[in-house]
Amino acid sequence: DEDFDSYRIYRSKTSLIDTTMNPIVIINNQNTNSYDDFGLENDTEYYYRIFVFDIYGLSSGSNKVNGKTLP
Repeated sequence: DEDFDSYRIYRSKTSLIDTTMNPIVIINNQNTNSYDDFGLENDTEYYYRIFVFDIYGLSSGSNKVNGKTLP
């Protein structure tokens, strides 16, 4: 879309995730379709959510997903 601004990925150790948090990454290329997250703690549950922002500051969020790192 012409009004695309960015994807913003949020990560939390709790299931509460929203745009009041600081994103772990801001991606300005709308053709990007992956992101590798590094430096995670072992044996820890993480929750993620992606928001897409337009140039007007409006956003729409994905479903929340979670995963646990290996011990």
